[in-house]
Amino acid sequence: MVMNLLQKYAQAKMPAKQIPAFKAGDTINIEYRVYDAQGTYRVNSFEGVVIYKSNKGICSSVLVRKMFKTEGVERLFKIYSPMVTKIEVTKKVRGKVIRRARIYYFSKLTGKQAKIRDKFTK
Repeated sequence: MVMNLLQKYAQAKMPAKQIPAFKAGDTINIEYRVYDAQGTYRVNSFEGVVIYKSNKGICSSVLVRKMFKTEGVERLFKIYSPMVTKIEVTKKVRGKVIRRARIYYFSKLTGKQAKIRDKFTK
């Protein structure tokens, strides 16, 4: 397979990060840097359910949704960004969401409906 120059450049510049395997419906915790006005930074964490994951090499991204009080908050992270310091999977999905690649319907749900119910095996 022939790669064009842009793909070769992106592959050469891709940082060596340890990205765990996750998919839509998993709960992940992402730690990212937030810079202050003085140039210093602190590390915040964002834990939520993965709505979708886009695999495009160095431009890979993930959309994560969490519930804050009664409001749903969605945030898009670039996986290979230097701002993202750590990604860890806190809960693997075992519910009905397994058959979906992108769970956009999940962002319209609120309250008890916005829970992924586990499917237990006997």
